[in-house]
Amino acid sequence: MSEKVSKALRLIDLLADLPAPLLAQLAKFSMLRQIRAGETIFCQGEPAPYCFGILSGQIKIQRVPREKEFPPKILSVLGPGSLFGEQALFKESPRTAMAVASQNGELVAIQGKQFRDWIEQDLTAGVPLLMGMLQNTIARLRQTSHELSVVYGVDRFLASDKPIKDRLHETADFLRASLEDVDELIIYQRNPYWEEFEPLVHVGAAAPGAEGSGPAALPITHPLVKQVAAMMRPVVVSDTKDALTALVPLIDSHDSQHPLLGFLWAQSKANSRAFSPNILLLLESVSVQLMEALLRHHRQEDQEAQSRLHQSRQSFSL
Repeated sequence: MSEKVSKALRLIDLLADLPAPLLAQLAKFSMLRQIRAGETIFCQGEPAPYCFGILSGQIKIQRVPREKEFPPKILSVLGPGSLFGEQALFKESPRTAMAVASQNGELVAIQGKQFRDWIEQDLTAGVPLLMGMLQNTIARLRQTSHELSVVYGVDRFLASDKPIKDRLHETADFLRASLEDVDELIIYQRNPYWEEFEPLVHVGAAAPGAEGSGPAALPITHPLVKQVAAMMRPVVVSDTKDALTALVPLIDSHDSQHPLLGFLWAQSKANSRAFSPNILLLLESVSVQLMEALLRHHRQEDQEAQSRLHQSRQSFSL
């Protein structure tokens, strides 16, 4: 069993390069754990006796607000090879977030107290692991900082007083530049008169199926439209051997008949892993900002149209 756990520990990115003797020692106070989708691994505020490594499946790290009427805020989405709950290796303090399995899978659990006792007995043995965890924490902070800057930048562009088309173009250009592996990006919107989704903004190289200088409208029967409408959540598809496309829906929760207001189309030709779970989570946050901007614009247009109609009726009555 110890040998099986040692092999499992080597599948964790931060532990992969540790010498075999250290992994064998670590395996003595580690265990394997099966998880099911929807299972809570640990709750926010509870003690932290274990650190976990993901062997298979997917884990969402969520922050639960004090006000119960607000839903949990997803901080990150972690896949195989990731380590989470590392604070247990340093101190058994209350968890600062909640971890929930979003897919079936398997974890390796490392007992925090036994790890701390081991490090105290042999400091040199734990230095490589502790340095790796420090680097992992710094990388997460850097990633969070980048994501916050993207969300703030998108909000700044969308809140300007420029025409909506200019705001959307600047937003899409900024977003593509912020995501280094994204080659082109299109914002599609549902046409209120035709059964199709028309491109509002296109930045980057010509998109597949494009005619002339820009991409063509996609009918509601188009495979990509049908796929994003069926899933109603971010989805990654492979268009060609060399291209990966992310489809992120713009959902109008107030429109029960036509909730799909539009969608974000982003493509990467350089990196087959461009759309990681965290990048999809970031794009999902941006999609909410885009949807709100479009809805505000539509409401403003409706109010202006009603005002013109009212003025026209008044002029006829005179």
